[in-house]
Amino acid sequence: MPPSNVLTDPTMKKIKHIVSGLCLLLATTACEKDFLETVSSNQIAEKTFWKTEADATQAVNGIYNALLHEDSFGMFMFNDILTPIAAHTQGQGNYTNALTFPNVSTTNDLAARRWRALYRGVYRANLALERIPGMSINENIKSRLMGEAQFLRALNYFYLVQFFGDVPLFITNPGIEEAQTPQMTRTPAAEVKAQVYKDLEEAYAALPVTYPKADAGRATKYAALALKGRAQLYDENFAGAAQSFKEIIDSKAYALFPDYFGLFNYRNENNSEVIFDIQYSNVTGTGTGNVFERYLGSREASSNGWTWMGPTVNLIDAYEMKDGLPYDKSPLFNPAKPYDNRDPRMDMTVIRPGATFRDKIFSLNAANTGAAYIRYDQRSNANRPGYLVRKALSDDATGATLDSPTNLILIRYGDVLLMYAEAQNEVAGPDASVYAAINEVRRRPGVAMPVIAAGKTKDEMREIIRHERVVEMALEGHYFFDLKRWELWDKVDLRVRRPASDTDIINRVDAQMNRVVFPHYYVLPIPQGDVDNNPLLEQNPGYL
Repeated sequence: MPPSNVLTDPTMKKIKHIVSGLCLLLATTACEKDFLETVSSNQIAEKTFWKTEADATQAVNGIYNALLHEDSFGMFMFNDILTPIAAHTQGQGNYTNALTFPNVSTTNDLAARRWRALYRGVYRANLALERIPGMSINENIKSRLMGEAQFLRALNYFYLVQFFGDVPLFITNPGIEEAQTPQMTRTPAAEVKAQVYKDLEEAYAALPVTYPKADAGRATKYAALALKGRAQLYDENFAGAAQSFKEIIDSKAYALFPDYFGLFNYRNENNSEVIFDIQYSNVTGTGTGNVFERYLGSREASSNGWTWMGPTVNLIDAYEMKDGLPYDKSPLFNPAKPYDNRDPRMDMTVIRPGATFRDKIFSLNAANTGAAYIRYDQRSNANRPGYLVRKALSDDATGATLDSPTNLILIRYGDVLLMYAEAQNEVAGPDASVYAAINEVRRRPGVAMPVIAAGKTKDEMREIIRHERVVEMALEGHYFFDLKRWELWDKVDLRVRRPASDTDIINRVDAQMNRVVFPHYYVLPIPQGDVDNNPLLEQNPGYL
């Protein structure tokens, strides 16, 4: 679709000047000079752009393009390193891992990157929503493009609130004078959420259910409804969330993909389960592919990966045996072969000792080196938790360094089923539709885990659904937000340990210093540079 190739389109050279006005919004010292130097270019672009349907389309493509970057959504799965099921492998000093140590400061690099990247998306959406209404183009196309822009603005604001709490709300972009003397204050989260709901409702009314193949990946009616349902679930509007998700389920527009591993593979992109994803180009060498394969993959991946995120033994523990029982309660568990007879999703998500990837064996044994084994520098990097990521990584020679083709799925039908089950259970307890939704996920072809038997209480079903979210959605980046909304993030065991050997997962070795989450970490610090430039922008409590 066009968003994946937007930077290679000559028309976008004009847009790149226009969107440099992000500096207006953030008004940081570092970019004020850059902005002032581009004013004349902006004025030229304003005279030549915003004329045709192609211009409007390219402007909206520019909003999608803002999603690609690793600081916004391009590394979304990295959120899971802030949870018990994954860890950063580069130690305390790295910008992402620093969030889970007792030293998070207002100059935290990850917080600043997320803040600016998400506002970049807001700026581009605002720009399109300001300019497109006055254009003389086909009214149906105009309405659809505005719906896409509203969906994308809502997406960025939704996650700004999830990360930072109260944030400045702009639905029109500030002018030059306002940017040079910023007076923005933080808007209460409730007001920002109200705008998110408004944008999503209007997007739902304007967007189609499907697109022609050439436009695959654009926001649809049900993408807007699914994001609305997620927002309602996070706000504990369980009845509203259940209603939103039920409409998607009843539409029959989506279905579980019959291959759990293949669901995330570039060969099956835009499959029956995908509701909204970030589209990356499958033309290697264009600079429009993903970067996450380089960060997540091992040295044996075709991306020559850095292995910056490692699944933990906590995730392995979460996978049931094939009889549906936890490993420590099942007669199927054999301590000498601890990975046998597990939920098949384990080996489709994680590369564990004894498993192969691209015909090479993974081992924690320092003696197992050479061409037959995956290169894994456990001996010189003791931070590594003993497992590698498999989910969403290319298993062939396609995953080029920093330019791989695999799309990043943000909303999928399996998630909708589990969110529906969670919301409906809170509304009415475990009725038949709750069992149907969770069991549909568990009975996916190739997974075929035992169904959840009837007779559960509401509280029992709540814990079952939460567990199912861990194993079904592992390493997709959502568990961090789940723990926060369940108010469990500062209560879970965040220790990073690895198995003692290839076959011994009972005895465990500490791999990292204990990770600590204080209550005020539930929202990130506002970037200090922005606070310094604008005294009205108050810092989140607890940060110095």
